[in-house]
Amino acid sequence: MSLSEKLLKHFEEIIRSKTGTQRTIISSEPFTGGDINRAFRLFTKSDSFFVKLNNAAFEPDMFSAESKGLQTLGVSTPGVLDFGVFGHDSFLIMEWIERAENVKEGQENLGRLLAGIHRKNTKNFGLPYNNFIGSLKQINTTDTNWAQFYSRQRLENQLDLASQKHLIDTTIRQQFEKLYLKLDTLYEPEKPALLHGDLWSGNYIISKDSQPFLIDPAIYYGHREMDIAMSKLFGGFEPAFYNAYHENFPLAPGWERRLSLWQLYPLLVHLNLFGKSYLPGIQANLRNWL
Repeated sequence: MSLSEKLLKHFEEIIRSKTGTQRTIISSEPFTGGDINRAFRLFTKSDSFFVKLNNAAFEPDMFSAESKGLQTLGVSTPGVLDFGVFGHDSFLIMEWIERAENVKEGQENLGRLLAGIHRKNTKNFGLPYNNFIGSLKQINTTDTNWAQFYSRQRLENQLDLASQKHLIDTTIRQQFEKLYLKLDTLYEPEKPALLHGDLWSGNYIISKDSQPFLIDPAIYYGHREMDIAMSKLFGGFEPAFYNAYHENFPLAPGWERRLSLWQLYPLLVHLNLFGKSYLPGIQANLRNWL
């Protein structure tokens, strides 16, 4: 897998335009780790850049939404040079962040970073525009009530898609309907907090100076326990992360038990992306609350 000379020249022009310097791309290499896009590291004599590519016909707004999400998070995210379409490819070019060992100091800084982001509030849950989680559309129609937003814009949208794909049956839908009836009583109300939205271990980088950088956001304003629940789903976050978070923005009592409630959303997303192996986890979490 390689980049064409025309595409490399286009990226070189963008880098020169955005940086104001006469950088020349001397090589590129594939970068692994994602399931949705092709990714490459671009090398110049002085530094590197990161580029993501996809077929321009596939969700052409995806990189635009990602760029907007990074800008909204505002702190400790890679700088975006540009996004757009060239030929048959859509692309997103960002600065390259050199990864380092994921040490305790980096985890503490990540916890403090997330706590600061979660302190950014607004009046409504959701977002004025839709975006993506993975390659799936994420509908962000705003609501003043978290239980309604979570059931309608998070769970129901994914359940509709799972039904279309014949991944679930009517029994599952009925169980979710029962959950909705009492959902408003199961959590501690909080102001809508700015969320990363897809906070698993592959979506942050710890740099050489132990500074955290967030990538691949699926932002919206929601209950902040959503990000914590996602971080616990697949691991990759150390106790130092949670300790630093709690020191800066303590969670309400009972948050540990509620994680399985909020994990229903990412589990449904993974069901729709990767298939029925995620169904038992959904069923187990539902049993916890019914």
